[in-house]
Amino acid sequence: VLDEPANMAPIFWSQVIRPALSDREGKAMFIGTPQGRHGTLYDAWVNAATDPLWSRVMYKASETGVIPPDELTAARRSMSKAEYEQEYECSFDAAVRGASWGETLTELEDAGHLRTIAHDPQKLVHCAFDLGVNDATAIWIWQMNANEYHFIDYVEFTNTGLPDIVRWLRDKPYQYGPMVFPHDVRVTSLSTGQTREQTLQNLGIDVVVAPKLPVIDGIDTARSLLRRCYFDPDKCADGIEALRQYRSDYDERKGVLRLVPLHDWASHGADSFRYLASVPANM
Repeated sequence: VLDEPANMAPIFWSQVIRPALSDREGKAMFIGTPQGRHGTLYDAWVNAATDPLWSRVMYKASETGVIPPDELTAARRSMSKAEYEQEYECSFDAAVRGASWGETLTELEDAGHLRTIAHDPQKLVHCAFDLGVNDATAIWIWQMNANEYHFIDYVEFTNTGLPDIVRWLRDKPYQYGPMVFPHDVRVTSLSTGQTREQTLQNLGIDVVVAPKLPVIDGIDTARSLLRRCYFDPDKCADGIEALRQYRSDYDERKGVLRLVPLHDWASHGADSFRYLASVPANM
């Protein structure tokens, strides 16, 4: 029995528990509350929807009648809406504690900003990069529609060089405009003696370097921009979840949020979104 697997590293199941079950043909049960659409619990929940060897069930406090109504009312008063939805209503979409844009994303979803968005061949396509070396390289892909940002795709690459990434982009039926990169694109590589900006320009990319803003300023700028954004929920699913999960680190001992965002898998998509938010729409 894995209790609160949302807090466990994925390899705990795939490399430790699952292999240990084989020699006895054992069984596993995952129990807990969600922490967004990512991680061990969410992956198991999605898998159980189609795998005949698994089953899944969700027990919401509002439906089971196990907890008295007065207690649920008291819990609501002492918890944030996101905490209550997560812990009592088993919501995978509730904003996690300290999330920078979680509530904004929920508002956008309710307002219809997550919908199928077709590529418009009459408009330029723009990209914003978070360049990874040991981490993933994350790319938001969008088109402008008047004053609105229409995101048609999101992709991440690991252990992939810039020439291969550019080749992947050019295989798409897009006509590209300027692309946004972080300030460290101008750092000189010891192996080539060139900056990555020069490498990209040699590959024919129109490079726009995002200004180096304090992270908190970039988060606020991105929050304002989000209300002008529309996302394709299928093609941008991983990126949307990164925006939902991007959060400040939490000091459990002191019970306070740290000023520095937590660096995890969500950082890449969130950082590339901060960069695009820091440059003018017309670039």
